[in-house]
Amino acid sequence: MTICIGLIPNDRTVMLMQDSELSYEGIGFTQDIFNKIKKIDDTSVVGVIGVPAIANEVLAHITGRQYNQDKEIRDFFEEAYHSVREEKLYKGLLRKYGFRNIREITQLPKETTVDPSVREEVLRFAGNESRIFNLSLMLATNHQQPQLYTIGFPGCGYLENNVKLYSVQGSGSIMAIDKMGEELDKYKWQKELSINEGIEVLLRAGKASEKHQGVGGPFDITYVTSSENGKSKVVKPDQKKINMVMYLFPLGVDEKIMLEAITRMRDENVSAEDLATYIKSNIGVGIEFDHYFKL
Repeated sequence: MTICIGLIPNDRTVMLMQDSELSYEGIGFTQDIFNKIKKIDDTSVVGVIGVPAIANEVLAHITGRQYNQDKEIRDFFEEAYHSVREEKLYKGLLRKYGFRNIREITQLPKETTVDPSVREEVLRFAGNESRIFNLSLMLATNHQQPQLYTIGFPGCGYLENNVKLYSVQGSGSIMAIDKMGEELDKYKWQKELSINEGIEVLLRAGKASEKHQGVGGPFDITYVTSSENGKSKVVKPDQKKINMVMYLFPLGVDEKIMLEAITRMRDENVSAEDLATYIKSNIGVGIEFDHYFKL
């Protein structure tokens, strides 16, 4: 179970936030894997919701290429999803019964018959009931403009490309969406959000999603932002620092102190220990803060 939240805070930036917990069904074991957000190139990152191993195969199709337009990367993204899904269908089931393509099941001549149980199994595998291809992906790209492009079953994508729009996929989505709306309402008359404000909105939405079973931290944030000359870069703040700031939300921290903490969280020259010192000097965190972050 996982959650991925995307946000376009301003006309130069697109952001993804995602938990980094991997659950092993049936045994109740979880593990932090730290890398559900994958970098494609200097303009794009992808959030993975579902089976990481299958996502790796999809992403292998779109990494290492040069993209000239936003639509080009979206088209490759969508085609990669279909290609891997069709390959899994063929290798996992069609070949088992001697078929090469699902059309041999669905478009047979009237005089040809297929065992009904075989037909049912194939169509169930190909449909959304199958857990074999349980995968959605959220593409955050800033090639020509900030965009969020989410793709899942049956393989068509949905585009968001306006400032202050967002997308949420995965477990705990309802809680995160509700919190995103509540937080963005604070900026109703503000045309754009700063990077700090956008990060705070994401963090609060991620915190809300933790109330749903199967979603837990640590959380990651990665964003793609462009300079005045239009050149984009991928920024991935330190995960420990992200979660130190997230830890503060239930404490009712003054907004100026919170934004300063986020500024220090984004600063590569500020270590996790330095951020912890600032937090403990300005906010009444207890000894459990030190224990949780192993300070």
